[in-house]
Amino acid sequence: MANFSAPSIDSTFIFTSKPVFALSFFSCVVRKNDRSTPSIPSSSTRLVSHSCRIEGEYPAKVEGDTTERCQSFSNQSPFDTSYNERVVTCSYNGSEVIFKDAVRLLGKPLTSKKFLTIGVPTVYRGGNHTHQVSYLRYTLDRVFANIESPEDVLVVLHLADRDPKKRRNLQEQLAQQFQTHIAMNRLHVIEAPDSYYPPLEGLPLNHGDSEARVRWRSKLLVDQAFLMGYCSGMGKYYLQLEDDSPPEDGPFVEKIRRCIFAKRHFDWVFLKTTYHMNIGNLFKGKDLADLARFLYMTYEEYPVDLAVFIYAEILRTKRHIDNLCGSYFLHIGKQSSLKTVKPRIA
Repeated sequence: MANFSAPSIDSTFIFTSKPVFALSFFSCVVRKNDRSTPSIPSSSTRLVSHSCRIEGEYPAKVEGDTTERCQSFSNQSPFDTSYNERVVTCSYNGSEVIFKDAVRLLGKPLTSKKFLTIGVPTVYRGGNHTHQVSYLRYTLDRVFANIESPEDVLVVLHLADRDPKKRRNLQEQLAQQFQTHIAMNRLHVIEAPDSYYPPLEGLPLNHGDSEARVRWRSKLLVDQAFLMGYCSGMGKYYLQLEDDSPPEDGPFVEKIRRCIFAKRHFDWVFLKTTYHMNIGNLFKGKDLADLARFLYMTYEEYPVDLAVFIYAEILRTKRHIDNLCGSYFLHIGKQSSLKTVKPRIA
């Protein structure tokens, strides 16, 4: 991994009250005449207006066009209010509110919060479409087969390919292959509207990455941010997987419960359930909306694993915390979604 330095942030501004920090930094709430403000990467400053425009209490009923809807946010983070079950975020230019019901292709609204939500983004991997479906179906089959208490878990699959034909084809296959889990509301399938995506062309080259890789990794980060925004408010904990990371045999949810209990006295931001960089990260549900905003605001600056590390370092009050639970998931993909990336080995 390339050398890096975290964004420069004034600790006197942030750590006066840790719970306030997330709202202050990620919602861009800056006190009037404050002597210092959080410093975020300069090339991401245009995203501040997007985040600021989705602050505030969302009214129960809003009349008018979508522009009025986004501008109606005023005082506090929307994810701290009861309607967090309905709203994902705003579009990139702030012209529309993106509702969960509007982006859900398969599944129904939850009637109660789950212990664990599992987020899985999936995209076309090149070659023929069989590669993607074989990885994804095997992964989902293994996930559902190793969940000992299905009523405690929701799996959310984000169809992140920008080709609508590929998304429709996969949606139809999933509707047939996992109809039981969909009917039991154990599986949600979602997609993000085009209006959500920020510019992905002409991004600054950094971390020694090529233009193609910067574009690929930036979209990966934005895809995960959308997935986290959708899952916000749905579970006590959130687990990030990939479409080629099936669990090992055994009750992995129970292993996660035991690890959370073992780490209960530690101030952890995320726990690792694999040795792989961006697979198996476990987050607290209450942090999910702020993390989604942070990823979206820094999408062009860092690879996703580095962005998550920086987020954790900013929030964590104690360093050198052992956040490894164990290795509960595999990585079986040999065909990357980026053609210029060498095949991955499990």
